[in-house]
Amino acid sequence: MYRSIRIHLLDLMDGSPYRVPPSNVIAWKLPPEVYETSIKDLAVTGSRIMMYIYLRGGFQRLAREWRMVIWDWNTGDLVRMPELRLCCAHVVPQVIDRSSADGGGLIGWNFQGAFLDEFRILVVPRSIFPHPFELFVFDTLLPQDHPRHLRRFMLPPKYGHRSVRVYLDHDRPLGTVDRDGPLLVDPTQAILIVDLSRVVRDPRIFLILRMQDLIEHTCSMRTEAQIPWDEWGRGNVVIEIPTGITRLSIVIHGARLLAIYDTHRGSEGDYCIHIFDLCRRASSALTVSDESNDGTERRAPFKTGRSCLFEEGGGVSMWGLQPLGDSVVFYEVSISCLTRGVVD
Repeated sequence: MYRSIRIHLLDLMDGSPYRVPPSNVIAWKLPPEVYETSIKDLAVTGSRIMMYIYLRGGFQRLAREWRMVIWDWNTGDLVRMPELRLCCAHVVPQVIDRSSADGGGLIGWNFQGAFLDEFRILVVPRSIFPHPFELFVFDTLLPQDHPRHLRRFMLPPKYGHRSVRVYLDHDRPLGTVDRDGPLLVDPTQAILIVDLSRVVRDPRIFLILRMQDLIEHTCSMRTEAQIPWDEWGRGNVVIEIPTGITRLSIVIHGARLLAIYDTHRGSEGDYCIHIFDLCRRASSALTVSDESNDGTERRAPFKTGRSCLFEEGGGVSMWGLQPLGDSVVFYEVSISCLTRGVVD
């Protein structure tokens, strides 16, 4: 039984220790009652490591916990364990003393976490109804007791009965930029997608948000933790997905949204990719209608943007599409390559 989680810092060039052992290892002691643990998600920036950890233990070995834990990998210090408890009527955000390794630190299994930049962390409750319809952003540069360490961004109340998933470009730089690398996307143009599930008689909705807007409001000097949608969401774009599209895959590449779906035209399946360029300088490529009735977000039809059609065949899977450097996408050569072995 493992009594701690150990993070080894290695050099990507050759796998050697990044620092002289044992200083290349970050160890986090598990609570004494835990007998099972696994890591669901892991993300690394230029100075932070975030893990979404499943723990099982407690009374009669039935208690199950999810913890989101953030370290400064330069110092090895535990920086933050945000706590979000899903209550019967609302989400209660709290933080746990960073020296605490046992007690508190609970976070629901149905949350999603991601870095907006090197230091700011976005936490999203995926199933929000009937809880407040909002996104949480933690600033790990500020002390946990600082009044501005947490911002709560309200989403449009009219969509509050939907579940949520967020998509970001995970290949964007998070920390020191490699100037010798490929062409960089302007970070002020980078977008994220808030995917709001379809409900009866209403289509699936994409909220197209700029990460820079979230970061700027997070770093503002305002004292209120909660930021209304009509204040920070003004000018963002809403795309309604036609109800006939049921199989849809999303890829974000900088300021571009790639939506891949099955057209159901052939027996083997034809796949179409819509490419939306949401860069401000390319706004003419996206037909945006007038603002909504409440004067905040703008609306754009799903059919707008460049479109490509692919025919599936020979075992090729179009669902493996991903960004590749400055190129648009690549895909797996064959589904026959998907067989994986067991690694000790």
